[in-house]
Amino acid sequence: MKLLKTSGLLKIALTVATIATIVTYSTSKAYVLEGVKWNHNPTFHFDLGSPIGSVLNDGNTSWDQAALPVVGMWNQVIGSIRIAGVVGSGAASNGDGVNTLCFASSMFGQSFGSSTLAVTYYWYSGGIESEADILFNRAQNFDSYRGNLRFGSNGYAVADIRRVLLHEMGHSLGLDHPDQHGQHVAAIMNSVISNTETLQPDDIAGVQSLYGAP
Repeated sequence: MKLLKTSGLLKIALTVATIATIVTYSTSKAYVLEGVKWNHNPTFHFDLGSPIGSVLNDGNTSWDQAALPVVGMWNQVIGSIRIAGVVGSGAASNGDGVNTLCFASSMFGQSFGSSTLAVTYYWYSGGIESEADILFNRAQNFDSYRGNLRFGSNGYAVADIRRVLLHEMGHSLGLDHPDQHGQHVAAIMNSVISNTETLQPDDIAGVQSLYGAP
């Protein structure tokens, strides 16, 4: 029997104070696992498209090209599988066996809510994944940039597509939110977007507990 689980729900930051509570966490090991993993090399189909009439802050003219480096960021720290990323596949479909990344107006018909940036849906049986779809909330303000979070005039963070995908792909690999399980650690896998934009020791330790080191 195949089972569906929703993971992610990465939340947008509202204030700089919210960010500070994340980046001042300790560096102790506190990763939390979802209880699922891949037993083969997954291919993710990028179908994010291009920003309309604009260039992203990092110079990219394609959301897909801005986000693709995330594949290599995870690959360089894991051993037993290799993630592949290809551009172009069509919109995500619930349970079609294709791992798709795309912007969406809802979570397969359910509301994202006002603060959710993205969510990962995955299908699994016996703890082994067969599909993972990553949906980005079309209603949120995204860009692609490096460094600390940037904020719009409304006081909300402008979501960096790359760090959001880095977080969501961590869910697809089997990692959960440490901060929602009583842990206090610097991690890309915390549930609120922050100044953290790269994998942290806790993230790496968690994924290597599943797939080994390179």
